[in-house]
Amino acid sequence: MRWLPLVFGMQLGCWAPEVADLPSEPSPPPAPEAPVQQAPAPAMPPEPVGRPSPPPPPRSPPPKLVSTPETDLGEPPFTAWTTHAPLTPVGPGGVAVAHIRRYGVRIEVAQVLDHRTRFTCTGCTGAEQGVEAWLQPGRLRAAGAPGTPDDPLVAALQLRARWAGGTKLPDGARPEQMCALVDAGFSWTGSTTATWSHDGGKLVLSWTDGRWSVTEVVPARTGTDCRTRRAS
Repeated sequence: MRWLPLVFGMQLGCWAPEVADLPSEPSPPPAPEAPVQQAPAPAMPPEPVGRPSPPPPPRSPPPKLVSTPETDLGEPPFTAWTTHAPLTPVGPGGVAVAHIRRYGVRIEVAQVLDHRTRFTCTGCTGAEQGVEAWLQPGRLRAAGAPGTPDDPLVAALQLRARWAGGTKLPDGARPEQMCALVDAGFSWTGSTTATWSHDGGKLVLSWTDGRWSVTEVVPARTGTDCRTRRAS
């Protein structure tokens, strides 16, 4: 039985364990990543020396016209111009006899009582011209009353006084035509534009550079008496 050792030796040769391949040298650790460099923010240009400041906003005209206080009206008769619109003057019994839809319409004041004024509407047009009615005080500017240059009615009355005296009239115009145009009153045609129109005539005042300036003027075809009366 000599074959047994051979078999045993063969079994031992088959039982030898397997050994995994190992690297010949250890791998070096990975190098740390370099931080990302951010581009510097562009430098703001320096403010120029002596840079002019922005101009102030234009001064706006007053939201309404300035009326003559009731205590300053004086004794009638006197000429005045309305400062409110619309107005509904009344006659006997409190019945409306006119509808004044414009500002600066000429009236002739005949009587001033407590809280009411009797007048004739000489600046009214059409069927309402010359109507007699009552109106509450505080809604008119008396002839000769002081005013401010930013009031468009004041500017128009200054032009009227100049034209009534025959000074700097538009080409081909007569004083009575220009007085009739102003006395008919005006409407706001923009936040800074006042427009008078009457019988083919037209006057436009625009608020520019802190003052009222004439941008258009055409005389009316018909005229009126330019003479006015001041309160005594």
